[in-house]
Amino acid sequence: IAAIAIAIGLAGGALVGSRAPTSHLQVGTGLRPTAEAWIDVGAGWDACSFSAARARLLCPGGVDIYDVTTTLLGDEQPGWPFTTPAIRVDAPHPVQVRLGFDVRLTGRYWIAASGAAFTVDLGDGSPGSLAAQRVLEVAGERDHLTLTGAVAGTATLTWVREDALAPAPVGPPPPPAP
Repeated sequence: IAAIAIAIGLAGGALVGSRAPTSHLQVGTGLRPTAEAWIDVGAGWDACSFSAARARLLCPGGVDIYDVTTTLLGDEQPGWPFTTPAIRVDAPHPVQVRLGFDVRLTGRYWIAASGAAFTVDLGDGSPGSLAAQRVLEVAGERDHLTLTGAVAGTATLTWVREDALAPAPVGPPPPPAP
């Protein structure tokens, strides 16, 4: 009976944890991907497959899509930019790339891309763009995101929830030094 109670508790905890808003986009961790990808070189869309051993999406024609960190986002203050999780696309030849994410999006996200411009589709019929840094307010809740862009060489994109960049303070600041 104790084993059953533990299994139910773990399953319930997983369900509750899965409802938290997505803090950032990523290709995948562990044994399964958190994104799907397709590429088109002019003959139609071909699906990419996830390699758990290499932690990346492997696409036809030698195109690789994988997780990295980047410094594309800054807060316009003098100093260093934020180091954030990002997705890199390496394409040895020009391709159209489509990335699909089944994630819970709500709130303010800081997004940016380099090396390519991407079309953002939140499934509400109003596509936006992702090229230079911008802040995107996701009103309500969205459960799916599609990014599409033309890549020739290397492209990097980052999509991070604002509170993941600067978390709320845990408590009052420490007293000043004597």
